[in-house]
Amino acid sequence: MNNKLKFKHSGKMGDIIWSLAYVEFMGGGTLYLNVNGTHGFTLENYNFMKPLLEKQPYINEVKLWNGESVDYDLDNFRYVMNKTWKGSAAGSYFNVFGVPLLGIDIETKPWLYVDYVPNDNIIISRSPSLMNRSETNPFWENLIRNNPNRKFLFVGLQSECDTFNAKHNCNIPYHPVQDALELAVLINGSYLWTGNHSMPAVIAEATKRTLFLEVRGDVGSIDHYFDRPNMFII
Repeated sequence: MNNKLKFKHSGKMGDIIWSLAYVEFMGGGTLYLNVNGTHGFTLENYNFMKPLLEKQPYINEVKLWNGESVDYDLDNFRYVMNKTWKGSAAGSYFNVFGVPLLGIDIETKPWLYVDYVPNDNIIISRSPSLMNRSETNPFWENLIRNNPNRKFLFVGLQSECDTFNAKHNCNIPYHPVQDALELAVLINGSYLWTGNHSMPAVIAEATKRTLFLEVRGDVGSIDHYFDRPNMFII
């Protein structure tokens, strides 16, 4: 693909993955990432994300943004997406640029492409910062108990893994990854991914992996996801 369109995004990491559905729809091109924005996207994040983004067949090049003019400022999605906007965040990129979603399948068709290397694991990532439940969700204990012969791995941060194990009285091993491409290959080849809304959750959605998403449900805050056959709310 040799599209010359230019796109810019200032993060966060999950938001960048949501935006790729629109980037692919438009034919792709060069993706500029801004590490000097107001959303906490850092040079470390850029280096972590770059191998995954460069893997996408519709992205010609990934570059740091230094004020270049672009055709599509993907940060504009924030004008149409807010905490009460229902639906997948991917749709907000189409909305802000006036593209109707009628006839465009982003609900069941993947837009993030990585190698399929089956590992048959259950992958967990759960961020305490995104929880509003004080009680223990029985789903986790049931999942672990009902899959005694399946390997579990925890991705994300070591501290999140430690919190999860302490909360649920288990010993799921922490699995560090070098970059987002390694993480995406791991999730794409898994038996299923489960956790709360986070960057790994968006990878599972964008690759259309089987996923079990724990939604927050607190007033005024809605998790973004698609209703599809292999996606479940817990």
